[in-house]
Amino acid sequence: MAKRPLFHFPSRQASTAPTSQNVTYQLASSGNSTHHRLNRGGDRRLNRALNGIAMVRMAHHPQTHAYTDRRRAEGTTDRETRRSLKRYLARRLYRHLTNAAATAPGVDET
Repeated sequence: MAKRPLFHFPSRQASTAPTSQNVTYQLASSGNSTHHRLNRGGDRRLNRALNGIAMVRMAHHPQTHAYTDRRRAEGTTDRETRRSLKRYLARRLYRHLTNAAATAPGVDET
């Protein structure tokens, strides 16, 4: 299957599916217990790029650094904080690409 750019996906949820390796959860509940399992599918290259962006932002971006400090104070692990940051980055990337595709001159809508 050929990989498509993110702005070809019909919705934000569809765009985050390829980024889902270690980013999104699948419901894995049984009986009265409720828990989630990480979705191991997805685009590894895109996930690696998001992970690199997240790591650099956690170390050097003041607002992201404040966010990670706040999450640590709440008792969240660094891995979970990085996952939530990667979800945020995937949503932001999708918005950026859809806005760029909508305003680009000569973009074919087929």
